[in-house]
Amino acid sequence: MFRVARLLQDERGFTLMELTFVIIILAILVLLVIGTYEASTTLAEKVTCESNLRSIRAAVAMYHSSNDSYPDALDDLSPSYVTGRGLRCPTTEAPYSYDASTGRVTCSVHNF
Repeated sequence: MFRVARLLQDERGFTLMELTFVIIILAILVLLVIGTYEASTTLAEKVTCESNLRSIRAAVAMYHSSNDSYPDALDDLSPSYVTGRGLRCPTTEAPYSYDASTGRVTCSVHNF
């Protein structure tokens, strides 16, 4: 009986191997969470860009309907047709490409 009590008393704390395994498992979990976060952020920026382009294309169509011509530049649309920071891609803050002869608006980053 004394042996059992002594064995239980001696095994306090964790071994170095146990602590190493716990740290490795935690590191793997952190890497998985970071990867998921980055993927969701990239997807959110892409969806925001697509939404901005839809709004700008609708504004170009309204401008064309009102004036029987396309605007010379996207800056001619604001503030009457488009407001806010919607004239730039949220990923790189680069302005959207615009062809004044056809009224086509594209994003060079996301290829929309």
